[in-house]
Amino acid sequence: MKTMNKNQIADNRNNSERTNKQKEQVGSGRKRPSIRSMGAWNDLISQRIEDAAKEGAFDNLRGSGKPQKLDRNPFAPEGMQMAFDLLQNNDLTPGWITDRKAILNDIAALRKQIEGQTAEYRSQRKKVFQENQGVSKDRVRLDNVWREKVRSWQITIDELNQRINTLNLTQSLAQLELIKLDLDDELLRVGATQTTVQI
Repeated sequence: MKTMNKNQIADNRNNSERTNKQKEQVGSGRKRPSIRSMGAWNDLISQRIEDAAKEGAFDNLRGSGKPQKLDRNPFAPEGMQMAFDLLQNNDLTPGWITDRKAILNDIAALRKQIEGQTAEYRSQRKKVFQENQGVSKDRVRLDNVWREKVRSWQITIDELNQRINTLNLTQSLAQLELIKLDLDDELLRVGATQTTVQI
């Protein structure tokens, strides 16, 4: 009996696997497709484009020899390009953009108002505290004014949040969604809470 070493056994296995693959290909009547690299695909595509150009497939195309009009908006949703072109050609903007700008301006105005009125309250309260060490009518009056301002800011924020909800539902880009406002967060920006202001 003939003995085989490890290399001969491995060679026999590889040969039998190749023979089985060849039988499968012949048995199915077609070759298995080979896997191509990205470079091979690019070469194939370039070759086909060159062949088509030689055969004249690109001759007499509409707009040939004229500059191309490349002003299509890539961010316009399908079917809305004509509407966006009309708006652009007439120097108009979509409603949601105008609404978004108005909301952002109103948010900036509210933040400026909160900052200014908080600074004013802080200075008045400091003055009253220095004049009267205990509880005084002026201090109670100032605290009541502060609570009233906080209530009015909450109403304004609720109205802005309703507008933000409507805007977020109507605008076409989710990345431009606005985050709703929170009164506590807005007051923290200026070092205050709904009940107290640091002096």
